[in-house]
Amino acid sequence: MFRATRYLIAAAAVTLPVLVAGPALADPGPHEVVYEVWSDSSAQATTVNYYGDESTPQSPANVPLPFVVTVHTSAATPIYALSAENSDLGAISCRITVDGTVRDEQTAHGMHATVGCTAAS
Repeated sequence: MFRATRYLIAAAAVTLPVLVAGPALADPGPHEVVYEVWSDSSAQATTVNYYGDESTPQSPANVPLPFVVTVHTSAATPIYALSAENSDLGAISCRITVDGTVRDEQTAHGMHATVGCTAAS
C-alpha cells in the first residue's frame, strides 16, 4: 500500500505541472467579428457563407458587393469562416477581422471564382 501511494504521488508530481502549464485555450470571448467580401468588377456574389452570432451558419444569396457584416459571438469553439463566389469575371476578395485585428484575407480570380477565409481566436 505504501509503495502504491508513493508511485501515485510521484506520478502526480510529474504530470500536474504539465496539465497546469499546458497549451493556452482559445479566448472564449465575447468577440466582434467583421466579415467582408468585395470585387474589382461590378459583379455581385452569387453566394456568401459565414458563421453569424453564436456560430449559426448564414448563406445569403445574390449579395451586392461590397458586403460587410459584423457579428458578436461567445462561441465555445471560436472558429470563423467566410466564403463567397463571384457572379462574373474578375477578382473577388474576403477578409475576417476579429476584435480589430485582420486574421485572414484572400483573393481569387476568374469566372465564378470562389474565395475563402478562415480564422480562430
